[in-house]
Amino acid sequence: MSNTPNRKMETDAKYSILDQSGLEVARPYEGPEVVPDSGGPLERRSSLNQLDSIGEHVTNKQNYGNYYIDNDLVAAPVYSDEADPSYINSNTKEPQVEAQRLHQPRETRRYCGLRKAILLALLVTSMVVVVAAVLGGVLGTLLTRRKPSPAPGEINATNSTSLNSSLSSVGPLQARSNSGLAATVSADGSGRLFAYYQDLDGRIIENSYFGGSWTLEDRSKVNESVVTTNATAGSALAAVSYTLNSSIVRQLFFIDAYGMLRTTNSSMTPGTVALEWSTPVAVSSDIVSADSTVGLAACVDHNGMSGIRVYYGSSSGGIQEVGWQFDTDPGWTMWNFFNESDPTSGVACVTYDANDEREGYINVYMRNTTTGVVQQSYWDYSKSDGWRCG
Repeated sequence: MSNTPNRKMETDAKYSILDQSGLEVARPYEGPEVVPDSGGPLERRSSLNQLDSIGEHVTNKQNYGNYYIDNDLVAAPVYSDEADPSYINSNTKEPQVEAQRLHQPRETRRYCGLRKAILLALLVTSMVVVVAAVLGGVLGTLLTRRKPSPAPGEINATNSTSLNSSLSSVGPLQARSNSGLAATVSADGSGRLFAYYQDLDGRIIENSYFGGSWTLEDRSKVNESVVTTNATAGSALAAVSYTLNSSIVRQLFFIDAYGMLRTTNSSMTPGTVALEWSTPVAVSSDIVSADSTVGLAACVDHNGMSGIRVYYGSSSGGIQEVGWQFDTDPGWTMWNFFNESDPTSGVACVTYDANDEREGYINVYMRNTTTGVVQQSYWDYSKSDGWRCG
């Protein structure tokens, strides 16, 4: 046995089973009370599947005894339309796209498939071409009109033959459009033939044929064969050759820019060809017909008429005759005017002699404006009784 005195058993309970028999009175449980949930389990919802509520922050507490669950839902912040991430502004452009468009050239408006600048350039060019064509036609017409005539008998002091030919040294010769043509045989009896035409530069060119060849087969010699540069464009031409004072003379007739009939000549000794031509002189004070098809012819003879006769279409409305006599003082004289003759048609003449040196004839051919037929008129120098038809 222990010497320690017995101590009374103490308990914290208010009532001890030692003091009272029977059922023990249970004291209230002071810890948290577990309450069985009468409802289903709390549902957890993801905010991704739940619409955001817009409005004030609302507290919704559910109390379960002295235990509660905070079921407050935090309201989504309020966005304006522009701040809402789902809002797309139709005026908003990506910076890269906007920058690219700023640096791109504006699309040019097109007219008839052409840009405006090109279309305007074409229109301006077309207008310039049309205006230039009209002005060229008007100026060309004015310049080709007859200039005021110089005083009768005035001599043109220039007969330059220094123009350069643009033709190559080989190939056929080229004549100007509407150029007159003339030919004559040398009076020296050599049989040399001379032909005349107007080239592309407006010059009257002489080409001679002798010994089976032409002098201008080598066209590099064309500048040496220029007769005159004073002829009008498309001038009619006539040529004769005769002997005078032991010289062989070639004489050419043409129309100048004033509408005057002019002549130039060149003298040579037998067997040679002179290259120098005299200054052209006016044959008459009369103006030739303004028509481009004016006729021109010349004849020469030592027997009978003993001189030169020239026939041309006059502005007076017929064929005019002018002459120069070998046996008198040099000078040109107005002779016969042929009535009812056509100045715009061709004219031709020819001389021939009879057995007697004192005899000689000249025949002239022209168109009669009344009947329209080709008319022959002749002069018999053995009788000198005037012109006859036949």
